[in-house]
Amino acid sequence: MHYWREQYFETLRNAAADVVRESVSWQDYADFCLEYERGLRSQAFLILERFMSRMEHEHFMERRRFVSWLMRTAEGRDGRHMLIPHPLAIRIVITTKRRGPVAPAAAVQFRPAVVAD
Repeated sequence: MHYWREQYFETLRNAAADVVRESVSWQDYADFCLEYERGLRSQAFLILERFMSRMEHEHFMERRRFVSWLMRTAEGRDGRHMLIPHPLAIRIVITTKRRGPVAPAAAVQFRPAVVAD
């Protein structure tokens, strides 16, 4: 069955499966993705709040590892905005990126294009 934003929901399901393979300590983020995919937005954001609160107290390297994984996972995907909702972007992604480089591949994509004369 094809429905509106099907690929967005597939992105959430895939991210939920991938994130626990990356780190079992990120299970709350997987649960957020699954609840969001099911349409339970309020419940999803309660879970995301719990995840963000815990990540804010994690060592920088753990936050950096999560943000690097998240950026690689979201890149070029339909529904990537659902993987990085505003609260997560502000509290985890941006604050982590400001502290230091996230991943060499991520740094390359933000460089301005060089135009040859």
